Amino acid sequence: MNQVEWRIHWQNSIWYAMAAEMTRFRSRRDDRLAVQATKFVPELMEALFDYFRPSPKLLIRLLQRLATQPEWEPLPEPSQEQIGAIIAEELVEEPRRRHYIHYLAPRLQRLFIAIHAAVPSLSGEMIVYADVLRRRWKQENPGLIAEVQQRLPLNWQLDQVNIFCVFPVSGGGGCVYPRTRSVAIEAVPITFQFELPETQRLTWLITQLAVDQASQRLSPELRPLVKYAVIPAVLAAMNPTNWDQFGDGRIYFAMQSWCPEFGEDPLDATNP
Repeated sequence: MNQVEWRIHWQNSIWYAMAAEMTRFRSRRDDRLAVQATKFVPELMEALFDYFRPSPKLLIRLLQRLATQPEWEPLPEPSQEQIGAIIAEELVEEPRRRHYIHYLAPRLQRLFIAIHAAVPSLSGEMIVYADVLRRRWKQENPGLIAEVQQRLPLNWQLDQVNIFCVFPVSGGGGCVYPRTRSVAIEAVPITFQFELPETQRLTWLITQLAVDQASQRLSPELRPLVKYAVIPAVLAAMNPTNWDQFGDGRIYFAMQSWCPEFGEDPLDATNP
């Protein structure tokens, strides 16, 4: 990987919070932004489902795309035109694209304004949070991606990655968006000694992006499991000399820390 582009726009945090609300993660460590998403998003989704009945995956995809938008207009909030243009680009093959744009753009703008009004300090906070993560990455990362690549003999297709630092609404989540070669990572400002380093979580997200093309050869049922399958390689890269001491407990701990859908028990995600 030749280049890392750090993207720090407070607007992306609001879109990310909406997407996180749709995934209904169980862990919420920050009540300010997450509670606003919980308050406003269901109203939009209920109306949308009554009118269009789209797939939840489609809505999450749109919100994640907005959360990884590299540039925003220099306005207090995104315009309906810019929101509509991003939706149009994402839904280029959707027959009802114009209806989605007409219905979604003004409602998403109103949601954005309401959430931002409840957390007016977001812009300043994100500058601080992102700077902490960026400095950690510069200090702790040298050689880590190359070390992971040695343990995953796949065709890595990643010359550049866009890293979007977003507000920690779930205390340690993130998402990968291959179409824009982007990852969004919750920039947690403080890491306790017993927790895994934030740079390791970022490496895990970048690794998912790097092997995305290779994973397309898998069946649709297996493809979502790639995010879990690469965890051992990422953990081993941090301490390559002590692989023999590496156990299942370490992997479970990473899954519990990085994958909020697992809840308190990593096996929860497999239970009906």
